[in-house]
Amino acid sequence: MPSFVRLLGVSVIALVASACVGPGAGPTSGPSGSPIATGIAYPAGATDLVLRLRYVGGFAPPAAHMLDIPVISVYGDGTVIVPGPQIELYPGPALPNLQRATITPAGIQILLEAVRDAGLLGPDAHYDLGGIMDASSAEFTVNADGRIHTVSAYALMEGGDTPQGTDPAVAEARAKLANFQAQLGSLEALLGSELGSWSPFQADAVQLLVSSSAPDDGQGLSQQPVAWPLTTPLGGFGTSLPALTQGERCGVVSGSDLDLLRPLLAKTNTLTPWTDDGASFGIAVRPLLPAEAGCSTAAE
Repeated sequence: MPSFVRLLGVSVIALVASACVGPGAGPTSGPSGSPIATGIAYPAGATDLVLRLRYVGGFAPPAAHMLDIPVISVYGDGTVIVPGPQIELYPGPALPNLQRATITPAGIQILLEAVRDAGLLGPDAHYDLGGIMDASSAEFTVNADGRIHTVSAYALMEGGDTPQGTDPAVAEARAKLANFQAQLGSLEALLGSELGSWSPFQADAVQLLVSSSAPDDGQGLSQQPVAWPLTTPLGGFGTSLPALTQGERCGVVSGSDLDLLRPLLAKTNTLTPWTDDGASFGIAVRPLLPAEAGCSTAAE
């Protein structure tokens, strides 16, 4: 399982029901198996995002954020996807390590109770913080209780004391969000046996950022080139986007094309040169999570 969630589980007693609570509520069940009407409503589809935490902004070009993967994504069927441990090797593998597990309906209710305690079921909000430059913001998105809620906090992951003069209401809100952020990093402690075992997540589609020349780390590291396997020429693959200021192009690969490409991606790294029609290119890979379209929506 991912190292950042490898903590001791705690026993959690939850009364939940197998009946839905209003339109879109997740199914829950009581300790005896009899249905009870309780819980926070949430969409129950496999591609319905219930909770996501990601970091946005900061001192990084927009293109870099197109490769970012959320800290955690939870879907209505209970699927949870997180970045797994990465090997300490340079250059790193082309495909990032993503892990998935399943949260029971009872576990979803425990999670949503923590969401409510963190103040994330109210109005959308942003909580700023003075005295820190070029940090990112923690952005929480929750689809529950009948609407989508988005709350963000600047420099939340920086920790430290709240500067003097901060509005007490803002300081309290940030403290609740910081506590919930820590809970998401300790899912076993929060959910106990309501969280299943972890296994590798294999995406149904990947987003590729293609550069017009082979990667160069400035150290002269030699990398074995790999031939591009698809019929679409790599020189014309994807489209330009405003966020891609260095001339990269963005495209999505899925289906049978991904079946051809995936084994090669598994053997390559971030500096591997890809060759096609006598030219060399660089490729940066971002697996797409459920319901993500990639490219034009990836940085939203």
